[in-house]
Amino acid sequence: MFKDVTSLLKPESVAVIGASAKRVSQGNLVIANFLTADFPGSIFPIHPTANKIDVLQVISSPDDLPGNIDLAVLAIPASSVTAALKGLQRNDVRAAMV
Repeated sequence: MFKDVTSLLKPESVAVIGASAKRVSQGNLVIANFLTADFPGSIFPIHPTANKIDVLQVISSPDDLPGNIDLAVLAIPASSVTAALKGLQRNDVRAAMV
């Protein structure tokens, strides 16, 4: 049970699993919303083959995330969610939104 939901409601760092440069994708929409809202924290797009999305450098795997990620937003197919959550747990990501 959550004792503190600050990481979910007011994150200082966000990883976007399923980030994409395709303007019509959910992953791109998530990135665009954080950028448009002038999110003051760090944004880490995760995509296995992309190098850059908008102005952000892309990380190829959740395993390459730096420490202290508050929130992961999963914009991936439902069939991939369980494996992604397990990977995020291994990296001590504090909260996730599917």
